Amino acid sequence: MRKTHFKKIIAWCIALAVLAGVIGYNAYKNQQVGKNKFVIAVNLPMSGPISSATKPYVNGLRMGIADGLKQASLPENQVYLNIGDNRGNAMDGVTVYHRHTTADFDVYISGVADVTRAFVELADKNERPHFLIAFDKHMPEHGENRIRILPNFNIEAPLYLNFIAQNNPEKVFLISHDSRILYTASASISFVILLSSHHRIHKCSIGIYSAFS
Repeated sequence: MRKTHFKKIIAWCIALAVLAGVIGYNAYKNQQVGKNKFVIAVNLPMSGPISSATKPYVNGLRMGIADGLKQASLPENQVYLNIGDNRGNAMDGVTVYHRHTTADFDVYISGVADVTRAFVELADKNERPHFLIAFDKHMPEHGENRIRILPNFNIEAPLYLNFIAQNNPEKVFLISHDSRILYTASASISFVILLSSHHRIHKCSIGIYSAFS
């Protein structure tokens, strides 16, 4: 469990480093050609049932920007964050995206997967770097500018299963943010199926609980 959590942290740090490099280079280039701002548009749930899981990414982004600008010896006001709240809803995500394209941007960040799918093909046509906060491992396969920065459940589930099997439990409880959210519910169901079929732990009882944020 600790190793999995550590890998998540490393993956996120690498993604921030890549983004910081993009910011630093482009901010320097923009300064050379006289452009005032490097714009990062963010299309994430800032309110609603899963906002507690996505808001920290914005805080991490601000930290990455500060480090990137410091390394490039550029002023803090060189980068502008245009943050839109999609509330975890696909229609709101599309509205936020069109608002962002009107104002223009240099880098795009969006999530979660079910929201991004509603406008990702439009974003592909912009040919700007698009960072995806999404668990769907297949999303980057159909766009050259898509960069996914989260792990996926196909990798995590076997690790959890092995950990559970080693402890030989009688009961297993799964707690998710909100079972109404499609990707969370589908992941929980898939995990239960794997758990039930595991040769060492198939006899243990399983409970699923939803914790609203």
